[in-house]
Amino acid sequence: MYMKMKNKEDQPEADPNVEKGECETDDNVMNDQADADTIDSVMSDAPEEKEDSSTGSCKNDVCGHYVCQFQPYTGVFQSITKNSTSWCLFMLSIWIVSKKKFGRGVVTLFVMLFLVYWVHNESHNVRNWFTISHHYHHENNNWLSHVIQIMMEMQFGLLLPIINSVVLGNVLDKWVIILLYVFYTSVHNINYSVLHVNQTHELHHKDTATNVGPDICDLLFQSKNQTNAGEEGYLEDTSHYVPNIILGTICVVILKKLYKNKLNRMLMNTWSYIVLAFISVFIAMTNTYLLYNDRSPQTENAME
Repeated sequence: MYMKMKNKEDQPEADPNVEKGECETDDNVMNDQADADTIDSVMSDAPEEKEDSSTGSCKNDVCGHYVCQFQPYTGVFQSITKNSTSWCLFMLSIWIVSKKKFGRGVVTLFVMLFLVYWVHNESHNVRNWFTISHHYHHENNNWLSHVIQIMMEMQFGLLLPIINSVVLGNVLDKWVIILLYVFYTSVHNINYSVLHVNQTHELHHKDTATNVGPDICDLLFQSKNQTNAGEEGYLEDTSHYVPNIILGTICVVILKKLYKNKLNRMLMNTWSYIVLAFISVFIAMTNTYLLYNDRSPQTENAME
């Protein structure tokens, strides 16, 4: 009996916490499972991010913002690579025109690209006295719609060098501004409107919120028309720019050479002011006429 009692005493006492620990373990497992279910529920309710096949970027279904930091610019790099000839010719043209001030000429090029995009885009966002003529250009295909568009482009081409000189202190290169004006207006009114070189500008007329132009700006600011996404012509082939760049360069070189003569400079400045004044009066009269005879809901609401 003594041995039995001794063996009993030698046996380790039961840990009173074992059962409790097992309960705590079960509780932890249940809590972890509940947390996992909560996370799954939150993730399922979160806006789904889908890949935009046209740009390779992720797009949020709710806000529409592109959440990938790099992918949206893939199209920009592809466009530059595809149109390397046009870009190289642009650089050569700017070097010929600006020479010792090549850096300022390049800055002027990119400022003008973004300025043209912004002005054109804003002219579609608002319908008022300033923009009514451009809306008329898109809504009508007659001599007035084309004349008024050419006049507005000429006004921009004449006014901007004056603003650059008087207000900005020639921070931009005025000869590059003139070069880009000749380039832009010839591409718009000849290449796109007469020759119909591609669908890029035609798609803009079908949906004015897209293909605002230039094409590289549409890629950068995600305003590319998706009708022909995935097709060869989605990224515009700008090889048709080549004659326009050459023509603009020749015109500017001739004007720049003539401008060196004091008498020619006075005559050219006077002539540009006269033409600018005439065009401005013509546009003002046309805008007023179109505004008061326009029956679109947007204009009627703006006039109320």
